[in-house]
Amino acid sequence: AGVSAVVKVIKAAVDDAFEDAGRAPHAVSVACCGVAGAGHEAIQKELAERLRQARFADEVDVTHDAEPLLEFTTTPGTGVALIAGTGSMVYGRNQQGETVRAGGWGYLAGDPGSGFAIGLDALRELFASVDHRRPLPDWSAAILEHFTAASIDRLVDILYAGAPDVRRIAQAAPIVLRAAVRGDRAAVAIVDRQADELAEQIQIAVHHMAFPFGKYELVMTGGLLVGCESYRQRVQEILDRRSVGPVAVHIASHPVDGAMRRASRLECLRRSQ
Repeated sequence: AGVSAVVKVIKAAVDDAFEDAGRAPHAVSVACCGVAGAGHEAIQKELAERLRQARFADEVDVTHDAEPLLEFTTTPGTGVALIAGTGSMVYGRNQQGETVRAGGWGYLAGDPGSGFAIGLDALRELFASVDHRRPLPDWSAAILEHFTAASIDRLVDILYAGAPDVRRIAQAAPIVLRAAVRGDRAAVAIVDRQADELAEQIQIAVHHMAFPFGKYELVMTGGLLVGCESYRQRVQEILDRRSVGPVAVHIASHPVDGAMRRASRLECLRRSQ
């Protein structure tokens, strides 16, 4: 979106927060801004400087959107964060401050285990059923309705009518997840495959991190993981089967709380100095 657009949106959100609270806007001590795409130091510095110029906080901490999730662990700032919504990403930090990420390369390069990946797998299953002259899965009607398609041929027309509608494809994932809970074999295969992909990303991250005795805490967030307990459990089962399961799992239903916790922790550190 660009730095200017991000600054404008954040400033508007802050103004709205003061208005909702019935208080006059004023500069707070510390603001933590977890911004998607702000993983590079140069971007963080530029964005932080622009936000400081907006004068809504004495100190501005800019990081990418996964970093604040680690505030939910019992040792804030350390552990592994797993995000799975429209896209997916794994991010970890150990006690030595070393960081690692896995996945999160976008829908073209690969967001394994994401809503988009599940939705795309569902579409592929429908088309494969047509190719192999086998009955369509029971949930195919729900998929067609989701895309407002009267037939498979019409579905193809809709999918290729313009640029890929990533969000719409991702929003088909709950149909598959519900079918998997009912025991539909094709849906179970898709969910198992994508849950295994998420577990693989976590295993990669843990492998590259020096957690004491290999123990770490896992924070899960994103529409798929927060909204579907069975999917969370499947990921955990696969991690345990691979002998890389976490010692604790935290569900971050409201990721913004992580940013607030991080800002509060930074404020305490600043006062103690």
